Amino acid sequence: MAAEKIQNDYDVVPYISYPYSNTHPEHLYTVARFFDADAVNPKKARVLELGCASGGNMIPMAIKFPDSEFVGVDYSSVQIAEANKHKEKMGLTNLEFKGISIADIDAKLGKFDYIIVHGILSWVPKDIQDKIFEICDKNLSDKGIAYISYNTLPGWGVVRSIREMMLYHTGNFNNPSDKIREARLLLNFIKHGNGTNTDTAYTKFIQNEIDTLSNCSDSYLIHDHLEENNEPFYFHEFMKKANENNLQYLGDASVATMFIGNFPKETAEVLKKVGNDIVRAEQYMDFIRNRRFRSTLLCKKGTKINRTINSSKLKEFYVSSDIVPDFDVKDVDPSANKPFTFKKSRGGNQFQVNDKYLLTALLYIVEENKAVSVKSVIQEVKKRLGSHIKNDDFEESLLNKMLILIFSNNLDISSQAPAYVTSVSEKPKASELARYQATYTDWVTNQLANKVSIDLFGRVLIQYVNGENDLKAIVESLKKHVLKGELVVNNNNQKITDEKQIEEELRKLTEQALKKMALSCTLIS
Repeated sequence: MAAEKIQNDYDVVPYISYPYSNTHPEHLYTVARFFDADAVNPKKARVLELGCASGGNMIPMAIKFPDSEFVGVDYSSVQIAEANKHKEKMGLTNLEFKGISIADIDAKLGKFDYIIVHGILSWVPKDIQDKIFEICDKNLSDKGIAYISYNTLPGWGVVRSIREMMLYHTGNFNNPSDKIREARLLLNFIKHGNGTNTDTAYTKFIQNEIDTLSNCSDSYLIHDHLEENNEPFYFHEFMKKANENNLQYLGDASVATMFIGNFPKETAEVLKKVGNDIVRAEQYMDFIRNRRFRSTLLCKKGTKINRTINSSKLKEFYVSSDIVPDFDVKDVDPSANKPFTFKKSRGGNQFQVNDKYLLTALLYIVEENKAVSVKSVIQEVKKRLGSHIKNDDFEESLLNKMLILIFSNNLDISSQAPAYVTSVSEKPKASELARYQATYTDWVTNQLANKVSIDLFGRVLIQYVNGENDLKAIVESLKKHVLKGELVVNNNNQKITDEKQIEEELRKLTEQALKKMALSCTLIS
């Protein structure tokens, strides 16, 4: 009965199926290599996703790795039908979607090198939770990695009260659409219920959470907060279940969250006293951070894992970053002994660099604006600094500082070269998948397996960004849409009707949009 209800809810309000880069086999492989765990190269692997919805996460994987085999499982017949439609449109033969219950999976499905369970564990009954752990044991290959995300405590505990309020209010409604409407009415009522008395800690917390929920999609609200099941786990509870199923902790999908050094010195010293019990140490980290969501990577018990990271290992990887210099790079003298500030391009903490080797490396990474091999970073530093390199151990010093930036989430690592370009070529090209997605939704998947929003103009434009059209041809094609009334071009909120002015404005808009596509890693070579 519970399974039938889940199927019905997801048929009535399908879950919006996005790509999640942290679940991508390439990322899981990178984390495994970072800890010296032996994992299967995703270029030729078997991958299973439980709760695949309409394939938004798995289809980009199957496209990237044509020699691998992918299987997606979901109990919603509506979502599986949608997934198969997208699969056929993309002509994929290495991907199979199955409309079955997780409970029905057994040994006949075979072994998988990567098992992905994103946004499922906390939202299913206990018997299905147990089955998920069993699948991650019985159906995982010896070198396999399982990714499981879930709500976690203590953070989710403070959110649970709002969920319980919504469940109480919507308890007499059976139709998912009615539940969504009533939940939103309740949120609005609570938000304004105290009038001008908004100064209490409780009111501020409630309003912050309500603002977040008010802006979320209907599918998120119904499936994340109004599901019959929503069980958060303490990390140690989750790992107890994993251990009981022959699984051990490999790491977090976000490696930076594991680094004790990100805490104040006094806190880090106390955490170090926990010793070699990494699960216990990370549980205390969750207590401090009030963490509410986790993405945990598991592997088979007995898999050798090296927690002592030697910085020289970085030479096996590629690095990239979204940092930007908070200074004029033209005025930089790397040999000058003074600090230079970098900050995240999308907000967040800033940090200072007063080491000439690291400064030169970061400027190179920023200039390239894509993943570059660590070996090439070292060579570029040597080339740029030349005689300024005085000590023999500069390479080790540079790598150690880069490692700290990785642990502080200011540098990202990957195991493979990038498949995107960050400049606009004479005849720019977006992937076939992105062009197809733009025909039916307002987002596309970029080459980093992330969701990128796209407006109406971009959705029309991207159809001509196929590697065959130059800027002039693209503008000519877009002009036809304007003349047919399918697109409107404005200047200072005034509709443009003169053809020459339309062309000039379209050229400017197109150049801006193409640059944005390049910066968002949506263009390919």
